Amino acid sequence: MLEVIHPVLRGHRSGELVFTTLLWPGGPPAPWPRHLARLEADAKRIGLVPPDLTHLAQDVDRAVNGIHGLPRVRIDLVAVGGNPWVEPPHATAIQIAARSALTTELAPEPARVTVGDAGHRHATVTLSPKQPNLSLLLARNEARRHGFDDALLSCTGGHLVEACTSAILVGIGDAEWLSLGHSCGAVASTTVQALGQRSQLRCGVLGLRDLPSIRWMLLCNAVSGARAVSHIETHKLGSPPSDLMAELRHLCQAPAHATL
Repeated sequence: MLEVIHPVLRGHRSGELVFTTLLWPGGPPAPWPRHLARLEADAKRIGLVPPDLTHLAQDVDRAVNGIHGLPRVRIDLVAVGGNPWVEPPHATAIQIAARSALTTELAPEPARVTVGDAGHRHATVTLSPKQPNLSLLLARNEARRHGFDDALLSCTGGHLVEACTSAILVGIGDAEWLSLGHSCGAVASTTVQALGQRSQLRCGVLGLRDLPSIRWMLLCNAVSGARAVSHIETHKLGSPPSDLMAELRHLCQAPAHATL
């Protein structure tokens, strides 16, 4: 079964199609055709068999043929083989999707994330993916206004992760536990990049549910002391059940085991 890694679509710039940065960090998205060379190099760098790019240009042309207006193109990297929790994929493939896109659709939408202190209190903050510094300031102020220390407990739901995780992890403090919830398709380049920049971030447990193996390995290796835990259900931050917290505390005592 193929595990599809959903990329982040960046929109367009000066009439050029700007393709997804895909999973890996490393600067802004590159315009066609530089994106292809970078994709292949990134795959090789982390030890994957590079995807076959021979006919990708033609495939993109066919995908956008007949679309009126500016086409929005999405290139998904697909992991072939491996196990989502233990074994990295054996190879990579490419999946292409395209549709028409209005300019107004390209603007990022603000997202909301809940921050808290592992207790029963929580605060919800509206964050902007285009203004991470302001987002961080707002999150800190809101958390302190509710009596928290700088602490991130949870960022669950795919639409929150890309917009919020990178902004919060780079400055809001160490987390007792961080849960990336079900269908987190937006765990992409900026999130992984931010995690990599905070190599000393301490997180007792990194709970991943239904995430492809590439992201699983990258995230676990970016967070010091993290231990991957499969199938942890997503819970509201304000009142985590005692059995879940007990499980997390138990897992915090175990050494990290993910290696890349």
